[in-house]
Amino acid sequence: MKVIQFLSFISVLLCTSVFAETPILVQQAMDAMKASSNTQWSYTRTITDDNGVTVERFDPSAEQQWTTLSINGKAVASDFQHPQHSDEEDQSDEDDGISSLAGNDSWVLVAETDIDATYHFQPSAQDAEEAKFLKHLQGTMLIDKQNPHVKKFSMKALRKFKPMAIVKVLNMQVDVEFADVGNGDYQVVREAEDVTVRVALIKQREKSETIYSDYLKVLSN
Repeated sequence: MKVIQFLSFISVLLCTSVFAETPILVQQAMDAMKASSNTQWSYTRTITDDNGVTVERFDPSAEQQWTTLSINGKAVASDFQHPQHSDEEDQSDEDDGISSLAGNDSWVLVAETDIDATYHFQPSAQDAEEAKFLKHLQGTMLIDKQNPHVKKFSMKALRKFKPMAIVKVLNMQVDVEFADVGNGDYQVVREAEDVTVRVALIKQREKSETIYSDYLKVLSN
C-alpha cells in the first residue's frame, strides 16, 4: 500500500461525517465556503514533491480541462498528453469535503484575537471501525472573525497508530490554506502533506506542497 493510497483513505473517512453542535462562528465560515464553491474558476496548480515541480492549468470550460505547462522548469511539448484528473480533484469538491468534516461537542476554542479564532476538534466516526482510526487525529481550524471564513484547516496525528494490520502511521500533518481570490470568494491557495508510514517493515514518507494561483472566474454559457 503506497502512502498516496493511504492519504486517499484518510480523505474518504473525513468526507463522510457531519457537523453537530458547531460553534456559530465556525458555521458562518462553513456557509461562506459553500457559497464560494458555487463559483467556477480556472487556476494554476504548482505541485512540488519527490518527482520535482509540475505546473498545471485547470479550466473547467475547456474540452481538456487539465493542461501541463512545465515539468521541473521545462515547458512541455504542445502534444504532451496530460493525465486527466478525476472529478473528485475539482476545487469545489474539495471545499465540500472540508465543510462536511466531522465535529461534535469536542469543539474547543484554543486561541482568539480581534482578527481570528482557532478551534480544535475531534473528528467523530460513523461506526466503530472509523472510530479506531479517527480517535488518533486532531483537527484545527483558523477562522477570520471580521468576515467569517476559513483561513486554514489542519489535520494531524496525535500519536503513532495502526489503521490496519500491516500499516503503522508514524507521523501525519495535512494543511490547507484559503484566501480571497476575487469578489469575496475564498478558495484553496496552498496544500501541504507530510505523512510517514511503515508498511510491513518498509518505512515510506510522502511529502508535498501544492500552490494554487492565477484564479480567473469562468463565465457560464
